[in-house]
Amino acid sequence: FGASDKMDGILYDGAGRQVAARTLVGETGGSYEYRYSQYDATGKLQDVHTVVRSAKTGDNQKVAQTTNVAYHDAGGVTGLGYDAAGNNKGVRQETDGQASTTTYQYTYLNGSWQQSAAVTNRGSTQVATVTQRDANGFVVGIRQPKTQLQGRGTDWIMEELNRAKVEDVRYDRTFVNDANGTAVFKPGRLQRYRRSQE
Repeated sequence: FGASDKMDGILYDGAGRQVAARTLVGETGGSYEYRYSQYDATGKLQDVHTVVRSAKTGDNQKVAQTTNVAYHDAGGVTGLGYDAAGNNKGVRQETDGQASTTTYQYTYLNGSWQQSAAVTNRGSTQVATVTQRDANGFVVGIRQPKTQLQGRGTDWIMEELNRAKVEDVRYDRTFVNDANGTAVFKPGRLQRYRRSQE
């Protein structure tokens, strides 16, 4: 959204969680985005329903886009929801009838769970983002391997993790961290970080 975005209404439930919001969006403020959120009994986000309507006089609040995001099994897709540690295992998103499912993988590092991969299935294709971390949990690399056809499962993600060089380096990002874990990054090459006290 553009710089003119303005949230002009928010509703909270008794637990202080946001359940509804209206935001004026677009460069000319021509639309309102209405967002509604639902939670389960334990406070975990379950569903987000978003509707974008015209804010222009005479358009009678015409619907421009509708998006539903389910943080649980939905649309015949299973294995979503949350794991025992409270990590979100995946979501199903449907926008104007077009559905996609994203699942997440985690690695336990330095005392906490860190996301290591996200896999999105849309139509007949599968796209992944692999996040590589050091022993402290700091991001040292991001790989976005070439699109795969569905049906390979997730084994090919591990192949990407173990492969020394990806076929399309445009989708590779490498990070160099300082002693505090602050990443210094330049697309396409490494930028060495030199500590000021050296």
